Amino acid sequence: MILALADLHGRADLLEGVLNAVPEDTKFVFLGDAVDRGHRNRDTIRLLGQLADSGRMTLLRGNHEAMIMEVDEVYDRFQREQNDLRRFDAKVALENWIQNGGDTVILEYGGWDSGGEPDAFGLWGLPPELLDYCARTQFMYRHTGHAGGDVLCVHAAPPTPIKGYRSLEDSMVWARPEDGPFALEEGILCSVHGHTPISAPTRVGQNIFCDLGAKWTGCLCAFDLETLEITVFKGEGEDTLEKLPSLEAVGGISPVRLEYKTVQI
Repeated sequence: MILALADLHGRADLLEGVLNAVPEDTKFVFLGDAVDRGHRNRDTIRLLGQLADSGRMTLLRGNHEAMIMEVDEVYDRFQREQNDLRRFDAKVALENWIQNGGDTVILEYGGWDSGGEPDAFGLWGLPPELLDYCARTQFMYRHTGHAGGDVLCVHAAPPTPIKGYRSLEDSMVWARPEDGPFALEEGILCSVHGHTPISAPTRVGQNIFCDLGAKWTGCLCAFDLETLEITVFKGEGEDTLEKLPSLEAVGGISPVRLEYKTVQI
């Protein structure tokens, strides 16, 4: 069994619950967004890393991993060039990450070194284990074991040019369902994505979206790449799935809410 797991955002408890509920030889593909917003970010990346080390987990890059890597990249550029424009770019990248949930990660690692001032990030630096985790991620995974065709796993969208995005890599971690439906190359049966919290696993054309807002709902979606069956693992949550939005029709294609079984963890 190979399960594609949607966004965790610091919910290590849900990952632990899934591990206790499935056979020990189960393998996983994590669709990205391991950290930010939740309160067990360090535990989440450590557990994901341990599973990857054991050969049970393939780690994909989400937009939150991409934001962290950008903070490091632009600050490194500032250190090399030492000009105010590069310093401004670095501060913008940092603020963008903070506003998207990075503040929870910073607090978990002990906060700022210099009185809580955001412009002290260069003195503080990003935790090596966080950067190492992000560097391990890849953009996509293609499962070839299904008789009906391959199953492609990507955080946000398949690698196809989308207007408004700077690059294929950008669209793969940032695109939204309304940018689709996304065409798939011959031989691919369907694509599986997280990134956009919705009230139920949903298919639009050949694209399947399964981020159920685990941080808030306690619902973690798992898509079986071999059987195409969906399981929603339910832990403790603050909101119900019904409070999340549903997908709208895209390009004349109506969304289809997919059936799933629920497992309490």
